[in-house]
Amino acid sequence: MSIDEKMYRTNGFRILGLDIDSSNASIENSIVKIEFYRSTNNFKDYEPLEGVFDKSETVLLLPARPEPSYNEYQNAKNRLYDVERRFMDELFWFWPQTPANRLDEEIVEYLKEDRCEKAIKYWEDRSNTNPINIVAIHNLAVLYHMMALEGFYNGIGDKNLFDDLELSFKYWFELLGLDTFKDYVKERACSINDPRLNEEFIDEVFDKLPEDLLNINYIYIKKYLNLEKMGKRKQKYLYRHIDCIKNSPFDKAVIGRFSSKIIDEIEKTIKESEETSQEGITFFSDEQIKHNRIFKHYEKILPYLKILQQSFEDDVISESVINDSCDFIYYKIPTASNISSMKSSDEEKYSKFIEILESLEEYVTNRKLLEKIQSDLSDLKPLEAVEHDIDFSVCDCDGNALSDVNVSITHIDAHITYTTSTDSSGTCKISKLPPGKYQYRIEKKGYDSDDGTKDVQEDSNLTIRLRKEKPKIKEYSLDININDINGNTLSDVNVSISNIYTDKTYTCTTDSSGFCKIKLPIGKYNYKVQKNGYYSNKGTIDVQEESNLNLRLKKKFLFRRLRMK
Repeated sequence: MSIDEKMYRTNGFRILGLDIDSSNASIENSIVKIEFYRSTNNFKDYEPLEGVFDKSETVLLLPARPEPSYNEYQNAKNRLYDVERRFMDELFWFWPQTPANRLDEEIVEYLKEDRCEKAIKYWEDRSNTNPINIVAIHNLAVLYHMMALEGFYNGIGDKNLFDDLELSFKYWFELLGLDTFKDYVKERACSINDPRLNEEFIDEVFDKLPEDLLNINYIYIKKYLNLEKMGKRKQKYLYRHIDCIKNSPFDKAVIGRFSSKIIDEIEKTIKESEETSQEGITFFSDEQIKHNRIFKHYEKILPYLKILQQSFEDDVISESVINDSCDFIYYKIPTASNISSMKSSDEEKYSKFIEILESLEEYVTNRKLLEKIQSDLSDLKPLEAVEHDIDFSVCDCDGNALSDVNVSITHIDAHITYTTSTDSSGTCKISKLPPGKYQYRIEKKGYDSDDGTKDVQEDSNLTIRLRKEKPKIKEYSLDININDINGNTLSDVNVSISNIYTDKTYTCTTDSSGFCKIKLPIGKYNYKVQKNGYYSNKGTIDVQEESNLNLRLKKKFLFRRLRMK
């Protein structure tokens, strides 16, 4: 069995709008419609076939966006003609309550309109029965799984998607523990009457299913680990994918294998960075270049050390990778005495090496190396100036304490920023601030931020009152692309969009690339697209998020009346 992060983008039943019991004739009929539409509208093989089923009776459940291309439709057909791949697409698609029947009209309406919350409620109500309704549980597993993977595929990584993924694992785990589920699937496979779908094949599918499901998380983990630079948001997504694997209900041996693979992948990435760094250090004689190389290496691997420490803290191999990585860095940076000499000549570089040593102290567990790092820091720390603390207290205009307020303060000359957030009592502290002038910023969602400056020469207190911000109407970008029926971009196209309820109208004109953009509040809109010499295009669009509107205009043909002589 082979499933990946695009499994629902390639599912033959979803792409072609077919039931799981569809015959080869039904499949071929869908392909004929697609081929006719493609040839009529001159779409290229790789272009999304927009509106291919608009005028047909085909019902698309949770239709793919953007719409599939001709090549993707052909791939969907081939999947359904291959009995093993068709079986897998069926396993990961919605089942009717009884075999050989269609899905209930109610659930079809929910799914074709992307009303997933209604579909979840529908199946949850039917899953709490005795005996257990395995079809409802199966469809919940598929729906939650699909919602998560579609979000990941589209570049979304919010918490709800990971929650959906963990719920899908819960349902799959429950199904795999039910003999009635396995018997149901085997009975279905027998009805297909193909020797390839034998009991051995079905048992292998069940045995490998947990590993194949978790492997999708591993695919994303590898993508993030192979980024040249991993920002905080990507780190957050990476942690969540690791947590999904480690907290999954599947067999501990399966989870352990993935943990080892992740640690190996991190070690491989660190080693590659070490090799690149070593080459630069060996090749160049200039000390500044050498220092920059080690700084770059340190910045690259620091997120990986955090991952190993926080996600695999009890793993012996993880600990070994951390120690080896820190050992490499320690013996590439200057000695404590050389770092000390930088204090007066290059304070920025001096501070950077102090930061590296402090990070190594945090991660190293090897006793001998840790003692060397701590000795260096004890030699260097006395050189630092006397430091001070600021106690912050944040409340609203009525004097009520505000928690989870983001507090940041930046040294104006050194450009070093310190951040924290308030606790439930509305207080927090930033410690060990070198003397100097600072600029602070106090922020909390739903409140106006507060900015100011403070001269830090001693320990002090700072009380801030935040005012609730006025509600803002959220707007989303609508990207508009206009082409002719041959796919050529059209400039100077007038686009008019009117809110159905308020009648407020927004306009724009396409540029030389056939593109224009309008910012719109959430709502339903009527649009009209016009250009001289072309038929206008009208329609309706529901704006709930950042959206695209891709349209084609048909050219008008002018006929001249011939005069008889």
